[in-house]
Formats: sequence, structure tokens, C-alpha cells
Amino acid sequence: MTPEDLRTPNNGQQTDIPPDCPTLELSILDSPVKRGPGRPPRKKPRYSESHQTPEERHAIEEQNRLKKVREEEEREQRAKEAEEHRRIAEEQQESEMLQRVFDTIGEAGFASAYEFFNKAFTTSDPAISARMGKFMTKNGHTFLQAMVDKNPHVMTEWSQEWLTTIYTKEAKTLWKSFRPEAGKSKLSLISDFSLDEAMRLIEEKAPHLSKLILAIGLPGSFGLKTEESRHRDSRLVLCTALLMMGQASSERNNEFQTLMGLYLLACGTPRRQFDVLAHAGLTVSYSTALTHLKQLSEEGMKQAVSIMHTEACAIVWDNLNTYAVAKIMAKLGRNVQGSI
Repeated sequence: MTPEDLRTPNNGQQTDIPPDCPTLELSILDSPVKRGPGRPPRKKPRYSESHQTPEERHAIEEQNRLKKVREEEEREQRAKEAEEHRRIAEEQQESEMLQRVFDTIGEAGFASAYEFFNKAFTTSDPAISARMGKFMTKNGHTFLQAMVDKNPHVMTEWSQEWLTTIYTKEAKTLWKSFRPEAGKSKLSLISDFSLDEAMRLIEEKAPHLSKLILAIGLPGSFGLKTEESRHRDSRLVLCTALLMMGQASSERNNEFQTLMGLYLLACGTPRRQFDVLAHAGLTVSYSTALTHLKQLSEEGMKQAVSIMHTEACAIVWDNLNTYAVAKIMAKLGRNVQGSI
């Protein structure tokens, strides 16, 4: 700093310093060092992480983690409290709305909510009836489920009674389909019957009953995991069970059992096993099966005679030695059927 700088400030005004006043060359380096309370504090050296021990670093990290956990828990708690307050407010608002609706029902002249709903579902007014029909089509499942959740016991009893009525009606219609027609020949019965056709008929005439049986026997049909068998068709097993139930309902519903009886006779099934299967409802009795076999033989003979009268034909004998062997076995006292 020069004497001219002291005499003339930046704004160009003259100072009161006389021109012959001695001046000193001053520098910021020549200023005295401030000491004492007015001196600015010196910055502390930054604590380097390299000087921390592993235990200290672990403790600091654990503190930070716990701090974040506490902050997250507090944030979740505040969110839960806000959600709870919102839910309570919505429930209170819904209660007020429902109360206003019930008050309106009474003001309209209905004695109770039941009377209102009963009139709404049974009204003869086309517009209101169509509106209620659309409501049930769109929200019927949800509405019924809400009723089940409200009082499961009442809904279970009602559904059982309603389904029993449906199952009984379908079963009566179904069993008649498996009752042999009056005068139907055994040859026609053998040629026309099929378990696949029987299952199709069951699903057509008894849809609710067939769904129930499939739900019990084949959970996989309704999205549940089930083990499949490579050796049998489970649907045919269920079809057989339904046909056995039909025969238990009435012994005249024995179309399937008649075929099983003829098949078991052809396989040489002993009478004792025949009786066991007949008691289980899988076949007719042994004596009934013999009667059916005799009828089948007579029908076959009539059919053969009819063919001989209309067309040229030839008779072919198989096992020509059967008669001779039978005579020999009879002399030896052995069972012919079991030996041939």
C-alpha cells in the first residue's frame, strides 16, 4: 500500500492525511497474528476410516443398520395407522349409507328388508324382473358367497335340500335309460350296449349328478392334482359305479348287469364268485344269468333259422372231438367242462 492509496480512496475523495506525514509500507504478511478468544477455530483433521479397527467399523455399520430398521418400522407403522384410520372412516361412511337405505325401505312402505328383497325377486313387473335377473347374472356368485360367509349353517342346509331334489330327479330319469325295454332281445342288448355311450348318456341326462361323481372320483377334472392310471380308464370305473347304483335303486335297471352275467358265464366263473359279484351289484344272480343265456340261445337259433330260409348258408362245427371226449370223461367220472 502506497501513501497515494491512503490519501486517495477508490471514490477519488481527498483524505485528511497531510502530505508530509511519514508512511509505512504495510503488507498482509506483516499483520500481527491474532491470538486469544477472537482467533477463528482451527479445523480438526478428518478422522480417516483407515484408522478404524474392524470392531469399530462393524459397530458403526450395525448402528446404521439398526437405525434404518427403526426408520423403516416407524414408516410402516405410520402407514398402517393411516390405513386403519382410512378403513374406519370408510366403514363409518358405509354404515351411514346402509342406514339411510334401510330407512328409505321403511319409508317406502316395506315392513322389513326381507319383504323388500322378496318382492324384488318375485315381482311381475318386466322392467324390475329384468333388472334383478341381470343383477344375479353379474353378481350372483359373489352375492351367494356373501350369504354363505354370513351364515354358513343356513346356506349349507338349504343347498343340501336343493341339490338332493335335483339329484333325485336326475337319477330317476337316468335309471330308466338303463332299464331293458320290454321284449328287447338279448342279441340287441349285446350289440347296442357300450360303456362309452353309457357315460355320454349319464352326462347328458344327469349333468349335476355326473359332475358330483367326477368331482369325487376324478379331482383332476376340476383343477386338482390326481394320479392317472395307465391300466384303466377312470371315467369308465365311475360309469360302472353309477350303473351299480342304478341297479341298487331298482333291480329292473340291470342292463349292464345282464351283460356282465353273460360275460362271466362265458369265462366259466364259478357260482360262488358269481354270488359275491351279484351281491355287490356288479352282475345278476347265477340263476338269472343262466336264464338269460337260455334266452340268448333261443334267439340265436331263431335268427339262424330265419337266415336259412332267406339265404344260402352252411353249418360249420368246431371241436368235432368234443362229444367223443365228453363220453370218455363221463366214463372216467370227470368234469367234462373243466377238462376240455
